[in-house]
Amino acid sequence: MKLLWQSPGNGARCCEQQFGPELLPNPAEDTTNVTYIGSGARVLDVLSLFARCRRPMSAGDIAIGLDLSRPAAARLLKALMADGYLAVDLCDGTYLPTDAVRKFADWLRPPGEFDQFVTGCAQTLHREFGLPTAVSHREGLYIDWDLTLSVPHLARGSRLPALKTVNGIVSLSLADRATTLGLIGAHNDRFGSDERVHAFDVMERVNALRGRDYGAFPSPLFPKDQTICFCVKNEARTQELLLSVVVSAQDHATMEPEVVRFARRILAASPVKVRAGAIRPFA
Repeated sequence: MKLLWQSPGNGARCCEQQFGPELLPNPAEDTTNVTYIGSGARVLDVLSLFARCRRPMSAGDIAIGLDLSRPAAARLLKALMADGYLAVDLCDGTYLPTDAVRKFADWLRPPGEFDQFVTGCAQTLHREFGLPTAVSHREGLYIDWDLTLSVPHLARGSRLPALKTVNGIVSLSLADRATTLGLIGAHNDRFGSDERVHAFDVMERVNALRGRDYGAFPSPLFPKDQTICFCVKNEARTQELLLSVVVSAQDHATMEPEVVRFARRILAASPVKVRAGAIRPFA
């Protein structure tokens, strides 16, 4: 299972073997000149180019867009990756800014009440049980992690194929059949044979979740453990966040009921109107 989006500056050095040495900053290389000597404007140029194009871009795209040589563009991108401002997609070699870029303007637009509530629920669950806990959301074919607490190999801004995660399957329990089948087709077109999924298997799992307020099963990321995941929406159903907790296989039988009861209780105590689960809202 490959971690598709992760930047070394966000604590992913332990995943070096997944990135490959050619994509990671080389400690022996001095990127100071790239980062600081006359490159401040170039960094802003790179981010401005992403803002204009609004899509992942390859090193070649960026070199052309900024009128740079390929080696100069590669050095600049490597420096931005080292600082955690860019992540690379291992499937096609394209780059995308990470959540670290967003932090510069976060103070201008504080998180909404719904986001704060779900994040608070995750922190409360983590304090209560001490288990790996996360908040994520589905963005097209991917699950993006917004908050991770004691989750191995994942940091905020990490990205994985949605259909290879419990979170992604749970999010599809709210989607119609056509949307789900479309996502399966797009996933298989986008990723290689190692990441391919079978429509029957996905639909069977999604259908089993309909009418339930959470899902719990192993994922490729944690194959020996159970990931418990709630899909939480605001009342207007315009926002959807995924609240997940990982329980070890040996503790699953006893811990799952406790975690689910506690999660239901804190979600039901929401000061904002939320819906949780595939069909029914919490009372």
